[in-house]
Amino acid sequence: MSKRIRQSLRRLAEAEIRRLPRLASGAGSLAVVYPNEYRTGMANLGLHALLEAAHDHGGGRFSVDRCFLPGARDLAEHRRAGTPILGLESGRSLAAFDALLVSLSFEPDAVGLVQLLALSGVEPLAARRDERAPLVVAGGMAPTLNPEPLAPFCDLIGLGEAEALLPGLLEALLEEPDRSSLLERMAKQPGWYAPALAPDHPPPCARQHVTLTRPSMPAVLAPGAAFAGHVDLEISRGCRWRCAFCAAGHVVTPYRELQLEQLEPALGWALKQRGRVGLVGTDVSDHSGLEAIVRGIWDRGGEVALPSLRVEQLADAHAAAARLIAERPPRTVTMAVEAADAGLRRALGKRLSDEQLLAAARNMAAAGVANLRVYLLAGVPGERWEHIEAMVDLARELVAAGPGGRLTLSVTGMVPKPGTPMQWEPAPDRRYLRRVRAHLRAHLPRKEIELSFESPDWVRWQALLSLGGREVADRILAAADEGWRRTLTRAAREVPLLQGQGRDPDQPLPWAHVECGPGHDKLRRRRARLK
Repeated sequence: MSKRIRQSLRRLAEAEIRRLPRLASGAGSLAVVYPNEYRTGMANLGLHALLEAAHDHGGGRFSVDRCFLPGARDLAEHRRAGTPILGLESGRSLAAFDALLVSLSFEPDAVGLVQLLALSGVEPLAARRDERAPLVVAGGMAPTLNPEPLAPFCDLIGLGEAEALLPGLLEALLEEPDRSSLLERMAKQPGWYAPALAPDHPPPCARQHVTLTRPSMPAVLAPGAAFAGHVDLEISRGCRWRCAFCAAGHVVTPYRELQLEQLEPALGWALKQRGRVGLVGTDVSDHSGLEAIVRGIWDRGGEVALPSLRVEQLADAHAAAARLIAERPPRTVTMAVEAADAGLRRALGKRLSDEQLLAAARNMAAAGVANLRVYLLAGVPGERWEHIEAMVDLARELVAAGPGGRLTLSVTGMVPKPGTPMQWEPAPDRRYLRRVRAHLRAHLPRKEIELSFESPDWVRWQALLSLGGREVADRILAAADEGWRRTLTRAAREVPLLQGQGRDPDQPLPWAHVECGPGHDKLRRRRARLK
């Protein structure tokens, strides 16, 4: 057992600020697991939603701890010393908990889950575990979209929102005498999927959601977390707009908002701790109460951090988002544009004209914003090379019209997502994405424009995990041992999705049993309009 690892965990816990009291005792024990590093996990509101739900429904009945994947240096120390993954607060081995509640927002974190289990002496494959092993329960956006790549590793998978799913699970954990009866009980509950009970023909399972009455926010503040300078506060969930590439608008339904009066208690604590609040939501700029919320924070002496904003709201000088920025301009404003060509934007669901884009840039310059960041996609259906060349033209026009500081062009290959019209598409072509990157590097003026281009291999790895079925579990096991790049290289020679071959729209999808969003027939018709 490594003394250094225990000391490192103790230092992290001692530096935290708790909003909710620690649950140190109970008839059962839960570990909320984030299969990525502490810095990333403690900035994720999905993890905190799990902690809050466990506190609300398990207080006095369960002890609750947190476990994270160590960073590269600590991971080597775990392996050298034979030290299992330990609970941050209790120091208990991961293998000693009754249940592991795993929060998976991103598909590549499946590799981290396998590493966490293996390091702790827990067999990663559920079929090989016995009653002595902890119950492995996964939830979050990634398994809600497609649970199948995770199915071989999990006893249970929850589809939807933690607040809706967790109460029934906690009751079953206390009441059922053994694992088989627990799985049978949970498989009958809305939103729960027990993969071992339906290996070949999973029954329909509908995503669960709640009525929002309070915001998701950190249960524990961690100085070492990403974006630790402010407290994130969720003010809406879902999105009104169903852009073809985005799962939030199709799957996270219905769209829900919280108004200032519902945020009051949370705001008081957040401003006391940090003095700065980050407003979280897929579509913050269209929130009906945005101005009241921002002014409410200002009136309390606080500051506001805004996420990516819709260009239409910035192009209209009378819109709430534009007026608020003009009053107190941030250093940088981020705009999600997605495509440089107006026709391609329309096909993707962004009804945004070139003039609106330039008007938004001019308004930001007039407001005193120093820098712009613009998000663009590459490799979307219907894209032609002239659309890539248009990225350079658009960037130059934004530099001319916009703030005098830095323009950052943030470009990523499109990762097709289940539950969207893109779910039948293959992974983007590696050579094509590398060609796009080379073109942008060669033609963008570096003094004025910074290019951020996500690794084409990383995009393709995400696509493989996003679009696969249970067969992808073998790739996840391999990546946990040899690294994802080596695994991807081999998969690229063997997997049609990585060779430009999409799924047949007339054939069943691996995630067809997941009932959420507009339904596959509507998605199929929307996809046809993209071509």
